[in-house]
Amino acid sequence: MALTKVTPGMRTLGTDEVTTDAIKDDAITNAEIKSDAAIAQSKLTEVTAGDLASTLDLSSKTVTLPEGTITPHVPEYDDNSVKEDVAVLGFKIAANGSLAKYNLLDQIVDDFQTNSFEDSTYTRHTVTTPGTTSWTIPAGVTSIDYLVVAGGGGGGGSNSWQCAGGGAGGYRTGTLEVIAGTNHTITVGAGGAGGIHNTDQGRGQNGENSVFSTITSSGGGGGGAGWSTSGSFLLRGKDGGSGGGGSPTDQGNPPAPNATSPVPGGLGNSGNYSPIEGYPGQDGGNAGVGAAGGGGAGGSGTNASAGTNPGGPGVANDISGSSVTYATGGTGRGSVVGTANTGNGGDGRDGTSGQAGGSGIVILRYKVSSSTNAYYDTTNKRYTGVMEAQGGVKTTVGDYTVHSFLGSGSFEVGVAGNVDYLVVAGGGADRQQQGPPGGYPGQLNRARSVEDEASAIQRTGQPR
Repeated sequence: MALTKVTPGMRTLGTDEVTTDAIKDDAITNAEIKSDAAIAQSKLTEVTAGDLASTLDLSSKTVTLPEGTITPHVPEYDDNSVKEDVAVLGFKIAANGSLAKYNLLDQIVDDFQTNSFEDSTYTRHTVTTPGTTSWTIPAGVTSIDYLVVAGGGGGGGSNSWQCAGGGAGGYRTGTLEVIAGTNHTITVGAGGAGGIHNTDQGRGQNGENSVFSTITSSGGGGGGAGWSTSGSFLLRGKDGGSGGGGSPTDQGNPPAPNATSPVPGGLGNSGNYSPIEGYPGQDGGNAGVGAAGGGGAGGSGTNASAGTNPGGPGVANDISGSSVTYATGGTGRGSVVGTANTGNGGDGRDGTSGQAGGSGIVILRYKVSSSTNAYYDTTNKRYTGVMEAQGGVKTTVGDYTVHSFLGSGSFEVGVAGNVDYLVVAGGGADRQQQGPPGGYPGQLNRARSVEDEASAIQRTGQPR
């Protein structure tokens, strides 16, 4: 007879005595299970979505779901535009009330889409053709970065013996204050010719000077020649922006007259500038060995080898927008012509004429000052914006530029603007000499507007 009912008190069932097969399907319902029954999670592995109620309260539970089972419903948020808006807002707040101080006509910020912002703001004026021209400073320009390189010296030549390299053209770079509308001379120096072999002109010729305004770079010195058939002793390098190299002492037959050992290279920095424009050429070697390289903007040449001896190193400069090396010394016993518009020295050559030095170059780089935003306020009859001028002793006091004149001079206006001025005349001494020598000065203190002009400042009322 099958077991149909378990009566309490009859006996205690043994472990695993009632198996799954002994329990009728759906015989145990939710009502027969205590609410606090401790059912192990491992017993619920067969629970499927169909076994769950349509609504579950999980507010007091922590539910962990695999990442791959979650479907994204919230799009990724790009906050770059918010950051940009905050930055612009910060600028507007910082600039508010300071438009005149910073010469701003508005609070517009330009959006530059470039990784070379700094370089893109420059304008360049480059002159490469040897000769002299004139250039007018554009409106709004107050200072100019310049590179002025002179022509390189020619290399030495001879009928047989070792010949030295030419010196590089002088190399000068810096910044120059200028006045808009003024004219300035620009000269590009040609490279020096190579020495003519088998003549008394065996030494290379110096390069020509290059000039911008008050800045002059000296032409490179010619390289020393070898022994010539005429018997002339032309071994020494010439002085220049960088000096030409010296040739070695000669062991020919007959020997070179009055030969010194070592034969000196030419001196550099002919203009006596600081910082220097170039280095001396290297001295020649001894016993027919060591035709020296010419000096360069970065150092002297070499003389150690019986073969070729490189000239002094040049200097790299990126004023053109890309890095270029200028003013390298010519090689002793080489074969290369100085590259045009670098100021490189020409190489010295054996048994033939030397090579010519490279021509120079002038590169000017400038920014147009924001002062060009100055405009005339017809209502208040004053200029609004920052003016530019030169003259006298120039100092800065707070937001103001002060030009002081203790004698006669010129006040040159590059960009129109407003001027507050104090003019003090010399006073006369009284008969009792109660005042200081020359008397107590009077003064005139007013303001006026000035256009683009050169105003003469004249000291008057000298003591009597």
